[in-house]
Amino acid sequence: MQTTTTTNTKTTETGAGAQPIAEIVTFQLKKDAETKAFLDAATMMDLFLKGTGAVLARTLSKDPQGVWTDHIIWTSLQAAKDGAAAVMQDPGAAPFMSMIDETTVTMGHAEISHRMD
Repeated sequence: MQTTTTTNTKTTETGAGAQPIAEIVTFQLKKDAETKAFLDAATMMDLFLKGTGAVLARTLSKDPQGVWTDHIIWTSLQAAKDGAAAVMQDPGAAPFMSMIDETTVTMGHAEISHRMD
């Protein structure tokens, strides 16, 4: 049995039908963005993500070429989609989003096949 609960921007799925989903977003920062300010904004973004009730884990990393990867594990694909729509409306997400060079963004979703806890 699968249960889906949606409250404002909060979507939570439980039960046999719920499949955790990895959302992998890569991007570069705008030239004038400072790393410390971006990481501070990322911490503020954590509040939004936790508030959805649908995020199981998140990591944010940067490679030597300056490409960032935001790897978020959501409770389901629908939760990931709802979160993506809601983040664009959340004023708390604006500082984080404003520092990203939108021309460099790639986003994908994949079912979690294995996870080490």
